[in-house]
Amino acid sequence: MEGYGDVSFTTDDEIRTEDLLDVDPAEYTVAELREVTAAVTEPASFERLLDREREGKNRTTAVDLLEERHEAAEPLTEAEMVRSEPTTTEGGSNVVNDLLVEVLESPRRVSVYLTVQTLGSGTPEQIANRTLLPETTVRSTLEEFASEDVAERDEDGEYTVASPVRVLQKRQQDLWSILRSTL
Repeated sequence: MEGYGDVSFTTDDEIRTEDLLDVDPAEYTVAELREVTAAVTEPASFERLLDREREGKNRTTAVDLLEERHEAAEPLTEAEMVRSEPTTTEGGSNVVNDLLVEVLESPRRVSVYLTVQTLGSGTPEQIANRTLLPETTVRSTLEEFASEDVAERDEDGEYTVASPVRVLQKRQQDLWSILRSTL
């Protein structure tokens, strides 16, 4: 970026022994061990702690805690990073909704889209009842979505929509323009 000058740094991703948490789990109660390991993110630290606990007191609850934390610290596999099903959790949904508003160009379109996604599928009448929009508006919005390959209509007149990630992928150029304008 212009005007910010040059900044550079070197990183060393090699894990060294001094980078690891160096405690004896036997010196802590399980509750204290939970607190001590709360900020640890390095799987090698948990491996070391597990070895020490197993060689020492070998408490089932401590081993379970350390194994759970070790598993959480492990990097995700490629298969674990991809979610194929929409979730109903709220984590990060505001960002996705904000991006959808920008990419889908209006709150009305987003409202129809999110309602269909929540229902799984629905007729324009069912969707209109959930959005408080007129049925004609919902129908025309769904027809627009179908022409943009964002929605599909089945033989029964019910519409389904693509996942939010798929919608954002289909509109990558718009997404990049939005991101560039905000940065």
